[in-house]
Amino acid sequence: MPRVHNPYFAGPPATQPDTFFGREDVLQFVDDALSSSMQNLIVFYGQRRIGKTSILHQISRRNNQEYKAAFFDLQSGITNSAADLLYGLARAIAGELKLPKPSRSNFESDLDFFHTDFLPHVYEHLGNRRLLLLLDEFDVLSLKTDNAELDALPFVQTLNHIIQSDNKQVIFLFVIGRRLKELPSQQLQIFRGALTRQINLLDKEATLQLIRRPAQGVLTYQDEAIEHIWALTGGHPYFTQLLCHEIFNQAQRRDSWEVAVTDVEAAVNNAVNAGQSALEWFWDEVSLIERFTLYTLSQPEFNGSGASLDQLIAQRNARGVQIPDFELRALPDRLVDREVLKRDLRDHYGFAVELVRRWIVQSHSLEEVTSELVRSGVAEPAKDFFKAGQAAYREEHLALALDNFNRALSINPDYVEARLWLARTRLKKHDLLEAIDEFTYVERFGGQVAREARLGLADARAQYGLQLEADDNAADARTQYEQAVDLDPQHKLANAQLSKIYIRQAETTLHSEGVSAAEPLYEQALR
Repeated sequence: MPRVHNPYFAGPPATQPDTFFGREDVLQFVDDALSSSMQNLIVFYGQRRIGKTSILHQISRRNNQEYKAAFFDLQSGITNSAADLLYGLARAIAGELKLPKPSRSNFESDLDFFHTDFLPHVYEHLGNRRLLLLLDEFDVLSLKTDNAELDALPFVQTLNHIIQSDNKQVIFLFVIGRRLKELPSQQLQIFRGALTRQINLLDKEATLQLIRRPAQGVLTYQDEAIEHIWALTGGHPYFTQLLCHEIFNQAQRRDSWEVAVTDVEAAVNNAVNAGQSALEWFWDEVSLIERFTLYTLSQPEFNGSGASLDQLIAQRNARGVQIPDFELRALPDRLVDREVLKRDLRDHYGFAVELVRRWIVQSHSLEEVTSELVRSGVAEPAKDFFKAGQAAYREEHLALALDNFNRALSINPDYVEARLWLARTRLKKHDLLEAIDEFTYVERFGGQVAREARLGLADARAQYGLQLEADDNAADARTQYEQAVDLDPQHKLANAQLSKIYIRQAETTLHSEGVSAAEPLYEQALR
């Protein structure tokens, strides 16, 4: 038989409709979001190679009368400087709208050129339509670099200015490869008020389409073989494409075009080897304690049945790794949220993608994982850094305290006490937006730590209100004070400032509208 083109591909995004499967719910989510004329901010997040970029390409190809879409990859090889990023984005927009190519010099000489000069011309061209900007790999940007010319922060600030403006004609759809809480605060602040959507593994129906359709009429899969591919890849589009690509190559070499379970198994090693770089990337992104958990779950005694939390703790004890129970108990659910693990009805944890488990067994050892923990200081995980941070905080060495709390969190991102003290340090340094973000995150955990976080959050919002008042932004200041009082009804500063605001409003209303209109405001001031 003549050589046949392999229709499966692992790595490049699916740019054509006939290579894209499933995701109807995500596309409907976008349609629903764009139906509101006041909604202009959407965020997709999810693990690497889960298909986020493929979704953007499908959105960009849709013929929609309400908007024009422009795709821009922030990892496309241009430099990290704000001028180059704005110029690259302008070129992408101009190319999609068939406008004249913009001049780079305009962006180099004036960073405001994008929104003061370029966008108004775009609005004229669009008429009543909106512009949907599809911004891929937003989290790769480097902010606050040593070289000011390579600092992308002004680019982020420009986008934030457009997002917060009253003109909602530009819609932003950002894609990031990690959870929102893991972003630097300068990037995170741009997503306030965003509609967010995690891009998950494919469901079974879409996965079966991805297996069957590309090779239809050439390669025939036995039903058991398809079920086995599903069991190995768990609906991960990259690993499904990767395994099917190797199955097709194998069929071509053998000139045997019917696939059985044995053929699927025979292709696994080649698929794992071909996906080595993606798997190494995944391993680099998980914390050291997460690596220990994943290595433990990869062992033969847990293959098939998974492991309970008590079994994971027993494995920790048997291997002499001193990870506190509360830290170890938090990790599996965190990995479930990221779809690295799955949890069954018995609360047993196993791998979401079996191919990943096999790669860990093949590529890593207990000695390697435990020695990494010991070398990093996780023998007493993160505690030394945490205690050093507390000591520095009490001595008013706030920069040193921040460094130590961040080190503790780099070892274990779920170290809630360290994050609470990080928030307190941010507050003491008057990094108020960052403090608000951190306290808000900690509050979700419940219990005593949440109660402490609420009090800290009330302080941060009250102080941020003072800052807004100093900037003549009384309306937003009032909102911050009201939120502070909701968190802590006895908060002295917030209540005092609200009383002053109500009295000023009452006096203004008294002169313009009379006593009856002003009376409720005076009553509020006296509460």
